[in-house]
Amino acid sequence: MSPFQLQKGKIIAGLVVSIALASLVFASPARVQAVPSGTYFDHIVIIAMENTPYDAVFGSGTSSTCPTSSAPFLCSMLPESSTIPSMNNYGATAADSNDFNGCSAACYVGLMLGYTYGVSDGYSFSSVSGNPQFEQSLSSAGLTWQAYCESGCPRGADHFPFSGSNAFRSSSVSPNDLISAANGANPPNFLWFTPTDGDNMHDVSVSTGDSYLQSFLVGSGSITSPASGSLLASNLFTNPNYRTLLYLWWDECGGSNGSCDGNNDAPNLFYGSTVKKGYVSPDSAGIDEYASIWTIESNWGFSPLAQGDTAAQNSGYQFNDIFTSGGNGGSPSFTSSLTYSPSSSIPVNATINFSAAAQGGTGPYTYSWNFGDGSSATGQTTSHSYDTSGTYTVTMTATDSTGKTTTKTQQVTVGQASPIFGTTSTFLFLVVGLIIGGMVGSILFLSRYHSQNRRLQNEMAERASTYGSSSRNRSNGARRRQQRRYSDND
Repeated sequence: MSPFQLQKGKIIAGLVVSIALASLVFASPARVQAVPSGTYFDHIVIIAMENTPYDAVFGSGTSSTCPTSSAPFLCSMLPESSTIPSMNNYGATAADSNDFNGCSAACYVGLMLGYTYGVSDGYSFSSVSGNPQFEQSLSSAGLTWQAYCESGCPRGADHFPFSGSNAFRSSSVSPNDLISAANGANPPNFLWFTPTDGDNMHDVSVSTGDSYLQSFLVGSGSITSPASGSLLASNLFTNPNYRTLLYLWWDECGGSNGSCDGNNDAPNLFYGSTVKKGYVSPDSAGIDEYASIWTIESNWGFSPLAQGDTAAQNSGYQFNDIFTSGGNGGSPSFTSSLTYSPSSSIPVNATINFSAAAQGGTGPYTYSWNFGDGSSATGQTTSHSYDTSGTYTVTMTATDSTGKTTTKTQQVTVGQASPIFGTTSTFLFLVVGLIIGGMVGSILFLSRYHSQNRRLQNEMAERASTYGSSSRNRSNGARRRQQRRYSDND
């Protein structure tokens, strides 16, 4: 190996070591976002049905009043499920000037976007897609979702308020696709399925829709013993590690299967391991699409999307009483959450924005704050600044309309600058890296220096030898010429 190749190899080796050290010093651990655990469920499956009054499917919500001749399967689900007879999907909250006129489209958009944005049937989803959407809340929280529209989605956006790569609407889509997703190793947290109008009771009888749901949910089995290959026999519903809610949702009461009652009640059914069995909710205030989406949002601690679900939040319109952890038919459990921003590296006198959210209980809610420095405030959102560095305990107390309270606390650190290089371990890596890097650089420099010095010495020795030989030859020649001159003179 030539000296040049040896030197090149040393340089490359040094670079490799330096790069490795730099990666140790400057690489920071990847931030892993904690996936929120739901209050009542961690997964939800919604199957969207159509245009049928409540009593045509469930009677008054009890087994004794349920029309078993036309809906035998759905009636068999009641003892294992919860239902809300007074769900008015035409907009009981009156929080929307459109008030769901023009369902189906408005009902679907209101459910998934928290507001109808004035749409009616035949709209293009792109006209509202720029607004906040529920699936965006899921993705932002690290939760997963998929939505399926059966057989090419013939009703388009009217019955399917989704877009993007997780929305499937090809001609081949069938219940088997949803079941396959539910059987995956990591099923999506949110699954949606839109049947065609030939299956969802829109253009067919209650009996036809009942048979369709039976095949979809349990196959040839029953609600307590679903057949293999059916939705309720899937991993999502049989794995004890999952708390999954099935929500059978009808968009509205009007249609060919009967007339709406005075409250415009639409059918609904809730089934899952955390749902009360045989429970008929007495809730009748403000239960509509906005209450539905707010119930789902508050389960994961999401903020409302728009004015409709915000109105449901402010008025306490949600139906947590259907869950086993919410009591025995009374007011649902009352919980709250607290967030603030910025949450780190907060300088002295910087403005910190605080926000609270209450779930359950009986709305409306009030909020009070204690910032740990002798200051206080009221309101769902507020701001505060600290004029002295330190760690402060912020306490938020939410109170519902019955006087129940729930409290959350957070430690807020102010005025302590973050280490330049993050953690102590990272700083040690830096020090070690600089030491080793310096040693490697010194070794490379000395190696190059000694190599060049030896080459210079060899070259000087060679030149000296050559010069000496040449000088001697010139000297001998001169003496011979001088001797000849002396001889000639003689």
